[in-house]
Amino acid sequence: MRSLLGFLSVLCLLLTAGCGNVEAGAGAGTPKPGETPGPGGDDDDDDDDGSTPYDPGEPPTEIGGMAVFGRFHDTHSNDFVGMVNLFPVPVPLPPTFDDVWYGSPDVPIDTCLEVYPSSVGVSSNILPPSPGDLSLEGPNGTMSLSPLMGAMYMSVWNDVAMFLPVTSYTFKATGGQIEAFEHPMLSPGEVTTLTPDVTAQKPFPIARNQPFTLTWVSVPDGNPLFLYFHQQDSPESSEYLWMCKIEDDGAFTVPADVLPHFGSTVEPWVTEDWRDGIELRRARYGSFHPQGAVAPIITAFESGWFAEVRFQ
Repeated sequence: MRSLLGFLSVLCLLLTAGCGNVEAGAGAGTPKPGETPGPGGDDDDDDDDGSTPYDPGEPPTEIGGMAVFGRFHDTHSNDFVGMVNLFPVPVPLPPTFDDVWYGSPDVPIDTCLEVYPSSVGVSSNILPPSPGDLSLEGPNGTMSLSPLMGAMYMSVWNDVAMFLPVTSYTFKATGGQIEAFEHPMLSPGEVTTLTPDVTAQKPFPIARNQPFTLTWVSVPDGNPLFLYFHQQDSPESSEYLWMCKIEDDGAFTVPADVLPHFGSTVEPWVTEDWRDGIELRRARYGSFHPQGAVAPIITAFESGWFAEVRFQ
């Protein structure tokens, strides 16, 4: 739960504000035709995998809230969750969010590089406009989100059978200061099994002096997967982050020259959370502007695996 809430609280926005030292991974090469989306480009996820065509449109420049739903496996839980944050004032998005929105189009498939995370948020003693009751309705049931601290709505410990990959859902509000709405959302594909299962051992050991291979079984959606390794030596230090953009073809080997960039894991203090981790995830982004919201609301529907690791 700890890692999940920390991840959702910043809208899952790992923004590649800068890049360096692109490393070729297993099977590295140029993207396949139609695999380099961008403004005005082909972002239909229409690879021949039976997935549903999907176009997120253009990202907004500022937001009045964020709604994140996700199917997650992690060290602590196996869950289908939702979190909505609404803002009392418009919050600008950094220009680098475009890269996340369009799936990092400038990063070739099956390559790894260092990225620099940032997030969005707002602190205010003014309550945002109320949307009434919020829910996410799908073929296998409805997730209801409960208000928490006025500006946040949350739902955890839901039946994972409520999540179906590449499936239509409806994000709903009964209405208040924000008028009632029904906004369609499309779930991403899902990695159903992961080998090695990085959530099975806490923390999961990863050797820094050799390649690291993952294999998986998935329900594809035409999008690549994103594999992240992150490290933080102390709560005050900046997080060190590497991203691999990988084809959803069932196997990937992290190049041998990537993991040596990390140091041996530093044990956290007794009261601290574990700092080093691995993530395998994907997301579908979108936005809409219901009447009464101060700016468009970003939506993200995600699936992924998260685990604490020990670099050694």
